[in-house]
Amino acid sequence: MDQNIQKALWLGVGIMMFIAIVSTGLFLFNKGKNLAEASGEQLDTMSEQLASIQYEKFDNMVVTGGDVLNAIKQYKQNSGSFIIEVNTSYPSSTQYISSGNISSNVISGSLSEKSKAEMDQDLQESKNIDSSMYINPQGSFMTQLIYDANDVVKGIVATQE
Repeated sequence: MDQNIQKALWLGVGIMMFIAIVSTGLFLFNKGKNLAEASGEQLDTMSEQLASIQYEKFDNMVVTGGDVLNAIKQYKQNSGSFIIEVNTSYPSSTQYISSGNISSNVISGSLSEKSKAEMDQDLQESKNIDSSMYINPQGSFMTQLIYDANDVVKGIVATQE
């Protein structure tokens, strides 16, 4: 009988230890889960900031025509998803990279993709001093960002001053 009591006590102690270990594990798991969620939210915020930092130079800033030409070259591979509209003093307005409807710095509708040949032709014309599409590299341009309905940057409007 004495041996049965001893076995029951060891069994009780074992069950209590098991419960304590499982409780500690669940507690630590919940702490880690909350930490991981908070870290994920911070990473999302930082990712959004990094994505928009490349456009800060064009957010209501005055840049040179050379900067505008460099932006056209830089975003050239984003045809159909990014647009640069340049308003020169001729007066003329040209849309580079993509075509679309812009109203109050918001894209209305979707952008249509331009072919590589069209983009190359537009870029050549922007460097031709006799063209109405000429972008003076030393000229001053006031730039503004263009957004879509979800407040995602979709382009730049540059207006010669």
